[in-house]
Amino acid sequence: MGNLNCTSEQKLKGVVSMLRDEACQWWLTVKEGIQPDRLTWEFFKTTFHSKYVGASYVDARRPEFLNLTQGDQSVGGV
Repeated sequence: MGNLNCTSEQKLKGVVSMLRDEACQWWLTVKEGIQPDRLTWEFFKTTFHSKYVGASYVDARRPEFLNLTQGDQSVGGV
């Protein structure tokens, strides 16, 4: 979503519209207990990652991501 020219509100609405099944139910439950002004894109990202992306997964994938290549160049240099 970072490369799209969208406002934070548009990002939040777009991503929430794609949630299905358990993730959709999870979000409905989360937003019930939150003041509307706190329902931001940043809040969603933080809350979603806490629920669905564990720290051990992120730590395990970080070296893989940092070493990505495209052709003979690292992705960071592309």
